[in-house]
Amino acid sequence: MISFITNILKCKKRYGILLAMFILCFMIMLVLVNTKEYYQDILENGLGTEIFNRKLIVINTGEDTLDYIKTTPNIVDYYPYTYLNGSLGKFNLDFGYVTAYEYQLLQGKEIRLKNEIIVPKELSNYLDESINVQINRVEYTFKVVGVSDSKNIIISRGLLDELLINNNLNIGYYVLIADNYKYAQKNIDYFSEKGYIATLENTNGVSEYNKMQSFISMLEKFIYAIIVFNFIFIIYIIKNFFHMESKNIAILKAIGYSDWNIGFLIISKILILLLISMALSVLIFVIMIYLSNFILLTDYILFSKKCRFLSNYLFLCLGSIVLLIINYIPIFFKIKKVDVVKILNEE
Repeated sequence: MISFITNILKCKKRYGILLAMFILCFMIMLVLVNTKEYYQDILENGLGTEIFNRKLIVINTGEDTLDYIKTTPNIVDYYPYTYLNGSLGKFNLDFGYVTAYEYQLLQGKEIRLKNEIIVPKELSNYLDESINVQINRVEYTFKVVGVSDSKNIIISRGLLDELLINNNLNIGYYVLIADNYKYAQKNIDYFSEKGYIATLENTNGVSEYNKMQSFISMLEKFIYAIIVFNFIFIIYIIKNFFHMESKNIAILKAIGYSDWNIGFLIISKILILLLISMALSVLIFVIMIYLSNFILLTDYILFSKKCRFLSNYLFLCLGSIVLLIINYIPIFFKIKKVDVVKILNEE
């Protein structure tokens, strides 16, 4: 039986075309699955994580607003929104707290202590110096630890809370930073259900996000159509494989092999072809990606090198194997109907 199965490696001309067809089928599925994963990654970890697509504004409508905010899922940070006027010599400045997600640090380091601040690039000459600033007629001494692209002076969260209490400031709304755009939308619904007003601070990126989402949805439908077509094609190959093996089937029936054993041998041959084509498809794709990396350094190639497509690809491969097993029954009945005398006399 083993020699019968392994003769597939000897009959290269006979099985080479079938193997090439299988490889083509799996390569198409592999490329499409990887492409879908690539655009999904752009959506979730690119557009979805842009600060303007996950920064929420929640209107402060009561004392329990903060309690609901604290229990909101998938929030990485939140703070009461307020800016205070201050002065540094002849400069009139706005002081406020923002999260590290909302600005780019140009020089220095992030704030760690309550008396540390980050200044705009216009005040970069104060970096690593201590400065005296007046806020609401109260003088504070701050250590400038960084320079950012923000137009305002960034203070620590601890100082913000202190200033809110000392100056008895009213909080108009809170700013929330969600993990991702999809969580931001879920949180907007969450607050709406509780009777609060919540919205994205900036909706300019929503249109681009929705366009990408629509594109991915269309791509998924196209992929499903191709996968169905490939599965139909694989079934077609399996059926034609039976006709290719008709002489061998007749010989095996003539020497006493049972229909079940012959069916198992046929399925085993096709399974070997499938497994070889699955492995070769991945190998060819990975080699192409790494070779392309030396010529074209694109985001698609860099993403593909992470091989995130493997889990979905293996799922499709498993589906192909299941499809083969399901076809064992009709192959068995075809073998049962084989006319041994007729086929051998035709040769």
